[in-house]
Amino acid sequence: MSAPKKANKPRGNAARNKSSQAGKRSEQGAKAAQTTPPKAPAGDKSTNVVKQGEKKSGLFKFRRYKKVEGGKSKKARHPKLIVEQEENTVGFMGLTESEKRGHHKNIELDKNPEQGNTNKAYIRKEVRYADLGEFGEILQDYNLSESDKVKVIKYLQKLKNKK
Repeated sequence: MSAPKKANKPRGNAARNKSSQAGKRSEQGAKAAQTTPPKAPAGDKSTNVVKQGEKKSGLFKFRRYKKVEGGKSKKARHPKLIVEQEENTVGFMGLTESEKRGHHKNIELDKNPEQGNTNKAYIRKEVRYADLGEFGEILQDYNLSESDKVKVIKYLQKLKNKK
């Protein structure tokens, strides 16, 4: 005769897996914190999201990101498009030649911002935030065309309306 079946209780490994999943959840929260804008003081309304007719000297300019990004074979310091600026903190979007990032499509640009480069270029659909000290000088050989500025502004407005 067979032995009676025991109740389904989590065994040692299952209990350990549940505790390790809790750690993964907290890591995901930390990643989300990197993409959220810093909180301004209560009375301060200094958020500088550019509107269509408005011009700011450092906005919609490309700067070289000082942090090394990419895997083992492709370590680089990629140019970033500055779209927001608050004192020493900037909001930026990455320039790429990839059509997608995971399952998310990037914003296709009509003209490559790098002078002399005719390859297709895209801007990532993600606004990240970092200190201004993480960036180098404004790149003079990168310029965003007017039609592409309209696309980016439209995306930023859509993102702002979601919140």
